[in-house]
Formats: sequence, structure tokens, C-alpha cells
Amino acid sequence: MTEPVRFGLGVPTATEGMMYPVPYAGIEDAVRLATEAEALGYDSVWGNDHVSTQGYVRREYDQPPSFFDPLTYLAFVAAVTQRIRLATCVLVLPFRHPVLVAKQAATLDQLSGGRFVLGVGVGAYREEFEAMWPER
Repeated sequence: MTEPVRFGLGVPTATEGMMYPVPYAGIEDAVRLATEAEALGYDSVWGNDHVSTQGYVRREYDQPPSFFDPLTYLAFVAAVTQRIRLATCVLVLPFRHPVLVAKQAATLDQLSGGRFVLGVGVGAYREEFEAMWPER
């Protein structure tokens, strides 16, 4: 038996210059995209994780871009949606204590009625690690 194809939407949790074209997406736009995705029948929305902007971004803009914590963003989306699954793509695990991540994920899963999917990764940008631990 085959599984149906599922469609998810990577919701931009950052404003211009981070990973998305100018002027995409403030928090209002990010939440609107998630609620519209649910209304259109998408199966999931995904929020990504960054702790700082890269140097090339800071050099190009007068103000550093805004970007949002994916767990907090997804908790907000959980409150304004009913069905759509909520996922991290990906949560950078080395930035966080695994016990705290487990508690946050379990809490979000409970608050959303079992709709949370935890995706984790190791991170990609040296500048983010240096922002967290400059002495390493």
C-alpha cells in the first residue's frame, strides 16, 4: 500500500537578507502563511533555526534582519491553527541542552494536540557557533 504524497511549507522565520528575498517575512507574514497553508490543505509548516546573521548580511543592511525562534513561532502558530502539523527544519541541537529541547518539544506537542515534529541538525554556519561560544 502506498502512502499519499504530503505537502509542507517552509515558512520563513526571518526577514530580508537572512535566507529570503527582500522584504520577506515579518512575523505577521509568517503567521499568515501558516494559516493560509492550513486553509489550502497543506500537511505541515516548517520553521528554521538561526541564532545570528552572517557577516555578509550585516554588511548589506543598515539594521540586522529579524529572525524568530522556531519553537516560539510554532507555538504561536499552534494557537491559531487546528490541523496542520508543526515542525522544525532544523533545530540546531548543539546550541541547546538536549534535556531542555526534549521538554520544549514535549510541551509544544501537548499544546498543539500532538501536531509537533522535531527535526534536529548540527548547524552550518561558523559565525553562529562563534556567537554562542566565542572562546572555543
